[in-house]
Amino acid sequence: MSSLQGYIEEFNKSVKNHDAKSLRQLTTINPGDIAQIRKNFELPTEFDLYSTPEKFKSVIISYLNVLKSIYIKQSLSLSFENLNEMCNQLIRTGESQDNWIMPVIISSCEELILIYKVKQSREPENLDSYLDDTTDDGFINGGNNNVKKSSLEELIFTFRKGFNLTFNDKNLDNKSSKRNDVYFFASNFVKYCFKMGKLALAKSIMKAIKTVKQQLPKMSQSINTRKHGITFLYFQSLIALDDGDYNASETSLDEAMDLLQDYKIKDSIQLQQILIILVPLKLFNKGKLPNKIIWTKFKKLKYLYEDNFLKAIKEGNLKKYDECMEKFENFLLKRHLYIIMELLRQFTQLNLFKKITFVINDTNNKSIQLNAYQIGFEFSMNYDQKNNYKINSSNSSSRILNKIDILEIENIIANLITNGFIRGFLSNSSNVVVLSKSNPFPKIYNVKLDRKF
Repeated sequence: MSSLQGYIEEFNKSVKNHDAKSLRQLTTINPGDIAQIRKNFELPTEFDLYSTPEKFKSVIISYLNVLKSIYIKQSLSLSFENLNEMCNQLIRTGESQDNWIMPVIISSCEELILIYKVKQSREPENLDSYLDDTTDDGFINGGNNNVKKSSLEELIFTFRKGFNLTFNDKNLDNKSSKRNDVYFFASNFVKYCFKMGKLALAKSIMKAIKTVKQQLPKMSQSINTRKHGITFLYFQSLIALDDGDYNASETSLDEAMDLLQDYKIKDSIQLQQILIILVPLKLFNKGKLPNKIIWTKFKKLKYLYEDNFLKAIKEGNLKKYDECMEKFENFLLKRHLYIIMELLRQFTQLNLFKKITFVINDTNNKSIQLNAYQIGFEFSMNYDQKNNYKINSSNSSSRILNKIDILEIENIIANLITNGFIRGFLSNSSNVVVLSKSNPFPKIYNVKLDRKF
């Protein structure tokens, strides 16, 4: 196979015999020493390709262009462009083939991702410099080939085509259906849509999958479906998180955790990424805290939650909680967690309310003045262990830095009562809160469970 004609004959034989393993070796960008021979092949003419099936002719030409751009021109941009073209040509050939061709397509797409990552690390793109001309149907630049697209956009388009190829396969035989690989394309499509901030595009794929989920292979079907299913579910949970559907977000991550257990992944990076989102979701949705073994295994989680946010919540320490929000702001925003962590501030308020109640209610009187809570909340908002009770030293009257109005106290308590965390009622005329004689502070888990029905 040291000549162009020998390569073409081997290629045609692999296609004829539906030999995916052989065809992968004939289309890989890293074929070993043979690359030094193939890179020098002249591009074939129509006569050279007369015996090659029509749709595969462009695959051969694209592949040889890829090798020249990698091994001769050594251009990352040109290598990505040519390999992307080859992937698109392979996807087109897949329309007339059964799923024997899928390992070849997937292998080439994986190499495309690799080239993209190397290109980004050495020649990072400024996505803001590209025209943002997304049309109403969610497609970038309306599919206009005359508009210059970023490499990331090109990658998204290619995975969208691969998704359509697998998702729209009408073959009812599970063994030979291209739908077995739908999650490879779906997960990568969604992943890179997130990277580009095109969440509407990601939602379109998720909506399509949800519509026909029963007709698709189960994510637990194989190692590959588990692997890509986990990624898909993770990003699906982030979409639900952004939409404020916290139960749906938790459900997606619970499914991902089940797949991880079956998948028996060796490293724990993926598990940690899931738990970073799942810990606050479990707390918000069910009032449940994770098993302490998690803190031992994941030091990052321990520092973020147990040593900071959860400590503030348990102590009813509003100042510490607000400091955590400021300290981890960028991290929370990147992980789509900022809003739910803001909502969890209410649990800090609840624990503070309990502490104040237990301190001042030594006579077991269920009617308590609101100004008692006002003083307690102001203290919690200004006190820290290093500087004790902070005051504004520049002000001659030595006022505290953070004051809270009695109306805001009423609003906080009213919200806690409305959400079921406190049993009682407010008396505006007397400026008191009247607590229930029976279980004024029900368990958060029971409150959340009751509110589901």
